[in-house]
Amino acid sequence: MRRSPTELQRPELPSAEPPVGRRRWLAAGLVIALVAGALVGTTAVTAPPAQAAGARVVTGWLPYWASSSQVAQVIANADLTSEISPFWYSTQLNGATAASGTTVTENPVATGLDATLAQLKATGVKIVPSVTDGTPARQMAAVLADDGLRAAHVQQLVDLAVAKGYDGIDLDYEKFAFNDGTATWASTRPAWTRFIADLATALHAKGKMLIATVPPTYTATTGYWVYDYAGMVAAGVDRVRVMAYDYSFSAPGPIAPLNWVTNVVAYAVTQIPSSKLQIGAPTYGYDWVRRDTTDLDKDGNTTEPMVKGTCPTNRPSSWDDKRGMTSAQVPSYLASHGRTTSQATFDPTYQESRVRYADTYTGTTAAGAATSCKVYREVWYADARSLAARAALVTQYNLAGIALWTLHGMDAAQWGVLRGVQADASTRVAVIAASADVSYSRKATVVAFATALGDPLPNRKALLYWSPDGVNWTKVVTGSTGADGRAVFTYAPKQTGWWRVKVAGGVGHGLGDTGRAAATVVRAKVSATVSSPRLQATAAAIVVPRGRPVTIATKVKPGKARQQVQLKVLAGTRWVLLKKTTTSASGKATFVVKGGKAGRTATYQVVAKRTAVRQAGASASFTVVAR
Repeated sequence: MRRSPTELQRPELPSAEPPVGRRRWLAAGLVIALVAGALVGTTAVTAPPAQAAGARVVTGWLPYWASSSQVAQVIANADLTSEISPFWYSTQLNGATAASGTTVTENPVATGLDATLAQLKATGVKIVPSVTDGTPARQMAAVLADDGLRAAHVQQLVDLAVAKGYDGIDLDYEKFAFNDGTATWASTRPAWTRFIADLATALHAKGKMLIATVPPTYTATTGYWVYDYAGMVAAGVDRVRVMAYDYSFSAPGPIAPLNWVTNVVAYAVTQIPSSKLQIGAPTYGYDWVRRDTTDLDKDGNTTEPMVKGTCPTNRPSSWDDKRGMTSAQVPSYLASHGRTTSQATFDPTYQESRVRYADTYTGTTAAGAATSCKVYREVWYADARSLAARAALVTQYNLAGIALWTLHGMDAAQWGVLRGVQADASTRVAVIAASADVSYSRKATVVAFATALGDPLPNRKALLYWSPDGVNWTKVVTGSTGADGRAVFTYAPKQTGWWRVKVAGGVGHGLGDTGRAAATVVRAKVSATVSSPRLQATAAAIVVPRGRPVTIATKVKPGKARQQVQLKVLAGTRWVLLKKTTTSASGKATFVVKGGKAGRTATYQVVAKRTAVRQAGASASFTVVAR
């Protein structure tokens, strides 16, 4: 049994192992923002809401084994869908090792599906095929670490998108997480980010987009942190799809428990602008053999199948296999085992359904004696209620959409749920401008833009929220949108923090919420003046008597004891540290410098050092002339 690394923490669900990524397997005939560090200058500006025009909240994967009737259902609901990723390309090595180079191959079964993609594209859906990593363990990491091999692979992917008329590429490279081993992650992480940057640049030059599909990360050092969330954003990725499913994979349990999914999203939006984030959701179920709780391994995990009786020698070899079914197939699958969906238990915490049953096998032992046994099994699956709970996170966090594995596996009720989400998501809000830098006590300006189904949303109540950490929010200003759908707020934050805007959508439209959208850096306010002696002051300089010590008084706001302040003098084009001291409880400090000869000129500036909640602040420079 595959075990995920122990550091891949599992919030709130100690009974299940962490997600091991999307797996494709055959069973029972079924193949189953603005970042604070980037804020420069006076105003930070983003584009209006990308999803506003069509409120298309659905994206996901269409595998090559989808039937014509399943594809027809996807086409019928294309108005909900922003992008579809055909799942039929794989990167292979040309030889035994990375040094041989790579080739992007297409599954032969998929060659007849171009007409289907043309139908989808005609409805306005973008076609962004997935490319998986089909190389042996650690070989793709070696490709990305080599400048020449990486450049060649980038060109292959761009050529595929251009030659086929695709709208971009979806990278689904999971070997780093599930095959290479955590010891490789520190070196693979920057190589992956360089690859994203190179590919994004090349695709954008051709008018194409780049999507990265990755397993979840929980903190900077837990989860699958080899995929650098913030690094991918800085490198230019257009969308990040986080695979928030397969939480339980090797043993029975919820596939995408809602409390875990919520934690995954809550962390992701601190690293990825919500407008770029698509949360993955399952449209399938798993069926496992239950495990005997009386038989535990050294870690306290159950290991032995739960079987009653002695099984015959002619039981099928697949008796202990994990099985799978799409959400649409769940009713017929359960019926084949004497169960119905009405007999399922819906877990209100995990927001998934569970059914238990037993397979009975009758035959003979090796000695020819008659025998039978029961093998106890457990099914977990996602239904319409499950999808509704996960789709609600799209509106709660103002995400770019929900990414479904798979689109062809959905039932009619699930498509109906997504139509409701489309209405809720029809109100889109984005912070399009925010003061990137203000001095303490000065007001910052935040501008938000709200739309409903693509049209500006006028005269709606708008709320501005502020947070020091992007997690805990305080409402600070109540306003409204104007005729152009814009709301302008001013507020003086006391320390560096984040902005968020909510706008009431009105009848037929849900609440619009930017989520964590933009940051404003607050700097200490520093004033400085020559207090004595001084003969006169002009716009150009302060004149002091020659040869006498000069006292420079400074004040830092907010006032706080023991803040470090520095007196600097301009030497050519560089500021050079002259003296430093600390402030009093009221924020005051004094510097004394030696007097100069007649005609001596010096230009000074006082700087307050950075604190935990404010950036460094500096006074205006001032020139002192001795006379």
